[in-house]
Amino acid sequence: MARKHGSTGRLILGRRLGEKIWIGAVSVEVTKIDGNRVWLGVIASPEVKVIREELLDRPQAGDTMDNAE
Repeated sequence: MARKHGSTGRLILGRRLGEKIWIGAVSVEVTKIDGNRVWLGVIASPEVKVIREELLDRPQAGDTMDNAE
């Protein structure tokens, strides 16, 4: 199931346990569902950064004032 959401261009996908989607060379699989929580398994090459949204504003290990984004 896939549908476009309004004018944002966002693609909304419904997946069941064990189903995957591919985004380029990145695989995302639903590995567990417990109530309103969903666990996702991500397979990507080491150079692809996979970061949870809530961690985006936190400095990464090794960042200093000189090289922090």
